Amino acid sequence: MTYALEDHFGTVSIGGRPITNLRFADDIDGLGVNVCELTSLEILYAPRRIPNLRDRYKVQLVIAVVVVVAIVVVVVVVVVVVEVVVLVVALVKVVIIIVVVVVVVAVVLVVVVVVLVVVVVMLVVKTVTEVVVVSVVVAVISNHIEVTK
Repeated sequence: MTYALEDHFGTVSIGGRPITNLRFADDIDGLGVNVCELTSLEILYAPRRIPNLRDRYKVQLVIAVVVVVAIVVVVVVVVVVVEVVVLVVALVKVVIIIVVVVVVVAVVLVVVVVVLVVVVVMLVVKTVTEVVVVSVVVAVISNHIEVTK
């Protein structure tokens, strides 16, 4: 209504009292003394000139709702991405722990095998040494007995 009345300097009065508090511009049909005044106000052409405030507010409301929904969607996506990253980091930690445990177990097994091989070699060497010593002793005793005969 303000847009339509911006070039109008007349007044509208009822019973000699001027009307000044037009509250709902989209609900007012247009008040004028005569057709010329209505034409000068362009109230007859109001649908083209004065936007419907309810429609404008509906559009603004829809825009506000779309913005809020977009913000909520972005927040949800960010939360989901953060949770996925946290899960991936936790999974990587678990995999690293498993790999470390497997490597430690493998090293322990290799050490055990090496120790067993060393023990077996020592036993074999000891046994061979004992056999050689016994053979030498038997040979010496045999030679000594033959020499003494």
